[in-house]
Amino acid sequence: MSEIGFILDDMKWSYSRIKLFFECPYAYYLQYVLCKPASENAFGEYGNFIHKILEKYYKGELTLFELVDYYTENYGEAVRHAFPPNSYVDLNTKYFEEGLKYFDSFEGFDEEILGVEAQYDFKLGKYDFTGIIDVESKSGDLYIINDHKSKSRLHKTRLTSKDNPQDWIRLVDGRFIPRDLVRQLYIYSIPFNERYGRYPDLLRFNMFRINDWYTVKFNMDDFEEAKEWATKTIEDIYNTTEFICSKPSNDFFCNYICSMGTYCKNSNRYLGIE
Repeated sequence: MSEIGFILDDMKWSYSRIKLFFECPYAYYLQYVLCKPASENAFGEYGNFIHKILEKYYKGELTLFELVDYYTENYGEAVRHAFPPNSYVDLNTKYFEEGLKYFDSFEGFDEEILGVEAQYDFKLGKYDFTGIIDVESKSGDLYIINDHKSKSRLHKTRLTSKDNPQDWIRLVDGRFIPRDLVRQLYIYSIPFNERYGRYPDLLRFNMFRINDWYTVKFNMDDFEEAKEWATKTIEDIYNTTEFICSKPSNDFFCNYICSMGTYCKNSNRYLGIE
């Protein structure tokens, strides 16, 4: 067992924490073991800003007709950092215009709202977990977990011989999305079941940058897979004796996304601070 086991024993786990270890063990070590202060970036600020506006709408604090004005008036203050350079497009303009187009074409939400940004503390096996569900809703007899995502297009219309079917989950409309996108909402199905006495019927992603919805029908086998993945990742963290950066030098994640970039020699944001 790792020498930091006593730290992990007191940790309240979350999907984002174990996913960070999956992405880069060294970043996990810096942020959650050494507790280094995180740095912000344009991607995170943009996603948080859209989440904030949608939260205000679902809570009735902003009307449908106020969304565009709120977005344009507050964008500069909310997204303070510049997006990274791109050879083909100005990402600062691209992201702003995608958000503007989304809210300009937003037609509202006519389902029964059961919860907005509700935080849950729950158990996944023997581990203490916490998580926030963006929107819980009900449409007829269907119970739904909704999650806002700032990612771009992730779906495929069909799988090829190069794709491992186990890495993909079929949407209700027949398209496919990566399995790792859905695990978070399957984990959140645990407290959802505790609150409503049933698992959700649908897991749904609001892909607001591309103005699309990814809808997954709840499946018990995939639910069990997500729990097993989370448990195994936590066990891997306990058993890790050397937390190393898993990315190649000057990787895009290290340079522009990782909140621990200022402490990592692989990042162009490294400040030489140990």
